[in-house]
Amino acid sequence: MLMRSIKCPECSGAISVDISGKEFVFCPYCGHQIEIHNPNRIEKIYTKNINVNKNFNNNNTNRLINDADVIRAKNERLDTILRLGGAVIVIFFVVFGFVFMAIDEDKDERQNKNDMQKAISEGKINVGENYAYFEGENYKTVIKQFEDMGFVNIEKLPIKDHNPFNNTGKVKTISIGGDSNFDKYDCFSPEDRVVVSYY
Repeated sequence: MLMRSIKCPECSGAISVDISGKEFVFCPYCGHQIEIHNPNRIEKIYTKNINVNKNFNNNNTNRLINDADVIRAKNERLDTILRLGGAVIVIFFVVFGFVFMAIDEDKDERQNKNDMQKAISEGKINVGENYAYFEGENYKTVIKQFEDMGFVNIEKLPIKDHNPFNNTGKVKTISIGGDSNFDKYDCFSPEDRVVVSYY
């Protein structure tokens, strides 16, 4: 018995075969026929391509081809399972992330509403909008809204801007009690200073 390690020229599979007395072997991975080069052999060798789907009389050849098909099919199934499993895991984490964020957001919003209700019950004022809602609005309308809410310390701050694209009378910024980034849940004392800057 003369064992030799060879590499399939078709699929690059590493194969260990007994080459004694054989001219050809078949790759167990892809079924490709591989010619065995024996340096002791003098006769001429002719290569003939053989269709692996053809029925062979040699049972050993059929077995090798069938084994290669089985291995290939198992590898394809494993690849499919791994791809599907990976996709399921990704989908699970995406869905779980969105659900967790929604639950967390809902919890934060409930807490903000509870804090706001408590502050209102203590006599504070909730504006009901964030600062950006008032920017670009007519400053007289905004001042009237804040007066109607109950704010008593409102200051108008005209901005000297020579830019012809700025709309005269429009609010540039607004702050309440020094907070110019308030949101819809923030509550303020009626005595807090409201500064409305406008063009």
